[in-house]
Amino acid sequence: MTTPEEALVAREMISKLVALAREAQDDAKLAMALHAQGHAFLLAGELTESAHAFDESRELSLRTGDKRGAAITLAMIGFLAVAAGDVEQGLPPVASAVADLEAADPARAAIALRLAETSRKFDPKRFDAALKAATRARGSEVQDELARAVEGVRGK
Repeated sequence: MTTPEEALVAREMISKLVALAREAQDDAKLAMALHAQGHAFLLAGELTESAHAFDESRELSLRTGDKRGAAITLAMIGFLAVAAGDVEQGLPPVASAVADLEAADPARAAIALRLAETSRKFDPKRFDAALKAATRARGSEVQDELARAVEGVRGK
């Protein structure tokens, strides 16, 4: 477990990485540093700052052609809304991210697992309705994959 002091040191290091990447005008490295900063803010409960970091990271990933990085960051943007209790707003970006990733990409499975674990925090009917609405336009493969993940966690 990370102590508050260790978390503060980590956040300071990540802030320095962001500053260095900005100074070097290296968009690919800046996107990665901002993604890490988004996680650091999320762990500190600073959801607004986390959203800003993830938004900029995704924008830079798209600009540099890093579709995988953009998809993973989009999932985090969705999970931020879900963490704030808004599954109806958060699940569409998560479903889009899964659809944007290759079927064999381990990040796709990790996102599905995180989604399934997150589903435990919500009324199953509400969550299932939001998930169905979010995946409707993504095709049956994504819809079935995420529904199976959620069912698998609930069965435990």
